[in-house]
Amino acid sequence: MKSRKSKKGDRFVTVRDQQFVGLTSWEAAYTGSFKCILPRGTILVTLDDQLDSAPGFAVQPEQYKDIEGLAVPGEDRSHPKYGGYYFVISSDDIGNGIERIDENIEGDTERKA
Repeated sequence: MKSRKSKKGDRFVTVRDQQFVGLTSWEAAYTGSFKCILPRGTILVTLDDQLDSAPGFAVQPEQYKDIEGLAVPGEDRSHPKYGGYYFVISSDDIGNGIERIDENIEGDTERKA
């Protein structure tokens, strides 16, 4: 069964320790990446409505600063042009280590970076 498109503010939880590729944003024309393991129970919040044509969507952990220290390499975090981080999950990931935990409450989530 295909899941519905994700909306801004939708929340998901990792049901096991889960490997992710994170993306870093910069105050420059550059996007970096890193690999990490997000611990079981990490809550991820959708940043924007998923586009109809997109197979995935951007999320950030609810505990943004805690996960940042755990997941993002120190050399990235300490760089003066570092602008934050996020993850992209595929709609196919839902039900495969990531579960939707509630419906979106309009306007309850803002970017934390």
